[in-house]
Amino acid sequence: MTIEQMEEYLEVVMCNYNAHPTSAHYGKSPLQFLREESEFALRRIDASVSASWRNLLKIELSVPVRARDGHPPHIHYLKVEYTNDLLRAADMLVGKDIVITVDLTDLRTVEAQAFGGIPLGTLFARGPWATFVHDERLRKRLNREIEDGNFHWEEGKDPEQIVNQLLRRAKHSAAAEPDRPKSPPPKRTEAKPSRAPRLIADVAKSMDFDIEAILGAKLKG
Repeated sequence: MTIEQMEEYLEVVMCNYNAHPTSAHYGKSPLQFLREESEFALRRIDASVSASWRNLLKIELSVPVRARDGHPPHIHYLKVEYTNDLLRAADMLVGKDIVITVDLTDLRTVEAQAFGGIPLGTLFARGPWATFVHDERLRKRLNREIEDGNFHWEEGKDPEQIVNQLLRRAKHSAAAEPDRPKSPPPKRTEAKPSRAPRLIADVAKSMDFDIEAILGAKLKG
């Protein structure tokens, strides 16, 4: 089936669905329901910061507070250091776990609290990670590129611009890469017909026996 045929097929399916009465629309078709009861059919999404659907994109997890090599207390999440003024002064939390709330669509900051519900405020990512909006998927991809030696932060340059350049190069190289020729299937080697087993009697017929040599003097006697 070609793409054009698939589009025509989907168009017919959608038209039939929109014109067919369903129990979900109280015996009316979707088009009829939209036309007659539009105030109930159309709902505006809550775009506020406190909208409940935003919680679906957040996770909570516990992480240890660290302080080593002369660094003040901080945490690590996906290989990036986070801290704030309150956590830097909380030496008593070093070695203990705190709870962080991560917005998977924006990893520049995380919300933190100590066990018992004591708020620690917003922790900020250190370095270039705090300067541009990035989600969990992009963070993991950049970490892989850094480990493979394909990406590094350049001092004095806008981090977001550097990331966009990397993504454009990856997109262009993927588009320019020719399709790999498919290797031909391995040739079938026809098995040679095995030699039919020969009966012992047949083998005996084809062999010359020297009875005298075998039995020796017993025949002479």
